[in-house]
Amino acid sequence: MYSRAVQQFAPLCYDQLFECGLCKSNHDVYTMSSTLLPTIISAKLFALPQRPDLVPRPHLTQRLMSGIRAGARVILISAPPGFGKSTSAAEIAAAVRAEGGSVAWLGLDPEDNDPTRFLVHLIAAVDQALPGIGEAAHARLEALVAEGIPSPPAASVLALLANSLNQAANQATEGRLLFVLDDYHLIEHPGLHYALAAWVEQLPPGVALLLCTRSDPPLPLARWRVRRQLLEVRVADLQFTAAETGTFFQQATQLSFPPDLAELAAARTEGWAAGLQLVALALEGDTVAAHDPAAWLEALGGDDRYIADYLVEEVLAHQPEPIQQFLLHTAVVDRLHGPLCDALLALPPGSGQTLLEEVERANLFLIPLDQRRQWYRYHHLFRDLLQRQLKRHAPEMVATLHQRAAQWYADQGLLDEGIEEALAGGVWDLAVEMLAASFPTVLRQGRWTTMRRWFATLPADRLVSSPRLCTWYAQMLIYTGEPAYALELLASAESGWRAEADLPGLAEALLVRMNLARLQDQPDEVRTIATQITSLKIPLSPLVQKTMACNVAIASQQAGDGRRALEQLTSFLTDTSQEEAPILVLLARSHLGDGYAALGDEEAARAAYQMVIDLTQGRNLFPLLRAHMGLAAFAAERGHWEVATHHAQEAIALAQSSERTLYTAPALLTLARVAASHNDSAGAERLAQQSMEMARTLDNTRQYAKVENWRAEAGASKHPTPGTPLTTVDLLLEPLTGREIEVLQLVAAGASNQQIAAQLVISLNTVKKHMANLLGKLQAESRTHALARARELGLIS
Repeated sequence: MYSRAVQQFAPLCYDQLFECGLCKSNHDVYTMSSTLLPTIISAKLFALPQRPDLVPRPHLTQRLMSGIRAGARVILISAPPGFGKSTSAAEIAAAVRAEGGSVAWLGLDPEDNDPTRFLVHLIAAVDQALPGIGEAAHARLEALVAEGIPSPPAASVLALLANSLNQAANQATEGRLLFVLDDYHLIEHPGLHYALAAWVEQLPPGVALLLCTRSDPPLPLARWRVRRQLLEVRVADLQFTAAETGTFFQQATQLSFPPDLAELAAARTEGWAAGLQLVALALEGDTVAAHDPAAWLEALGGDDRYIADYLVEEVLAHQPEPIQQFLLHTAVVDRLHGPLCDALLALPPGSGQTLLEEVERANLFLIPLDQRRQWYRYHHLFRDLLQRQLKRHAPEMVATLHQRAAQWYADQGLLDEGIEEALAGGVWDLAVEMLAASFPTVLRQGRWTTMRRWFATLPADRLVSSPRLCTWYAQMLIYTGEPAYALELLASAESGWRAEADLPGLAEALLVRMNLARLQDQPDEVRTIATQITSLKIPLSPLVQKTMACNVAIASQQAGDGRRALEQLTSFLTDTSQEEAPILVLLARSHLGDGYAALGDEEAARAAYQMVIDLTQGRNLFPLLRAHMGLAAFAAERGHWEVATHHAQEAIALAQSSERTLYTAPALLTLARVAASHNDSAGAERLAQQSMEMARTLDNTRQYAKVENWRAEAGASKHPTPGTPLTTVDLLLEPLTGREIEVLQLVAAGASNQQIAAQLVISLNTVKKHMANLLGKLQAESRTHALARARELGLIS
């Protein structure tokens, strides 16, 4: 089924994505859909509908609404599964709407660890709540993806979204706005945590973020707590009281439930909402529980998992056989849809929708995901239990069901979902075919995280059987800190291409190997590979030739032939326009800055680096990182520690907000030099050790040697540069933005908030926001304290 799709995309080499350059002639790959961004799954954008048997909890809702009115920025609802986190969030959302506010709701899943997918859906959620607000951020994201930015920096996109919200606030838009991120514990991408933390600081008054999570996220909760910007809801707040338990059973069952029995049920389940719902289902069945509920509850274990396992068996045992089979077989998929259920159970068309509606009427933990009740999901806990039951009683069906789901998704053109199902079921041949078919589109959208996870799930023998997948995966790995594995994959790819006598494929793999050699400062290897590609004697596109020329010029610089490198880079830039190869041009300009800096031409070096920063406008992450590191190193060489710190911090922030770890090592070395300049020898050594460890991880022997040499020189120096000791160097790793430094300098000059607003042409609210950010990042309690901390850290003179 996928062989034609694989052939269609076979020549692609995603030049803009990886500074590679092969086969740019295949423009059809870049325009095969109307948008560059992933499809929006609308079912993720709806709050949970309120159940008819919902037990109102006004005390909790009122407390949280009071906090929101008082200016809380973040609401954290953190508890284990089944405690009603999403239900409580839906109640708060309804209260906000009742007061004339708006709600942007986003239900998260593991695939949202991909920054592009996360941003697409977050912007869509905002735009659904406040139409038009997300337009600028959406355009920025689409531009980033169009320019071939892998894993677009989320902080850059969210900053634009915050700007739009601030503009709306300044125009006195009525009502509050509540963002709800449900199941936030599924987000593990550090760049997304970093971006979200920064975004919270940028939001205007009247906007709050609500996070539902099973565990506390790696966000600056302590800082928000100290500022009184954080509202917390924990297990103790969510546990049902005896009175609430009694109300629940009166609404959920037809049984008389006296207060003492409600108190017993609350005690045995420890107020666990999911446990109470399971108890209600068991009591409605023809079981011992219904005949003597007090004795049955007394015997019930107190452990959540034990209760759930026991009760789900009770619930399933009293369902009709068709419903039992339906529940077990449909639990393999994340989301349920009538036609998908038909495919899973091989049912006549329309039967799946009928069964879904029957399960919903029976209150069997089925949650509608849209207003038309076309898509559903099971309560996460209930689905987990059903999956365990399926593996216990019909393990042979698991792979078959996943294969049916994968095929159904593929038939609908939903390759992402199809790949997830094929990988989950171990249907490896189908997964490999679908990966090859979808890779160009997914990578064109900058979704590195998704691709890496898919590749990592494939067994090694299935991966190496496809030279194309090996080549693609290797290209990703060299930028994300796994060069050793990338070399293994390239060896397999090159062997496979030679066995198939596919010279264009071999050239593609060799060009990837050349990129790795360049990034590891191996100039001789770059030149050798260039000769190998040329010796293949096959037509190369102009862009491939330019890529090779750029790499060879950089190799000359790495080999110490600075004059020749400048000539080659200048010639390359003369012959290549920004429109032809944007990333290559920016990369060459950043190395041009290195060349001028090495020759001591300060004005030319600064101009080259600044041109990169101006042209990227925060988008082309790889050259932007190089430009900031060039400016940091240049400033450090001349003892301009404040400037060096700023640019090194910017580089680290960019690396943290993406998966580009290449420049973390040199950035850390620059910060080590800054620390040493301030007589903080312990901090300098700690940062140097971190830099060496990163260089070792990346197999960058030259960078490792640079750190070793600097440590030796610093250790031998008897007369360190005088300065103020840095007692908290780690603070440097939470950088101030350029605008925050401007505000800080004006504060140091004695300017008031009103004067700062006038001079920077920003609103007074924005100035106050920057001041709050500065106090938090510098861990200061006042403007005076912030200035003292900034001078202590060398951020201002």
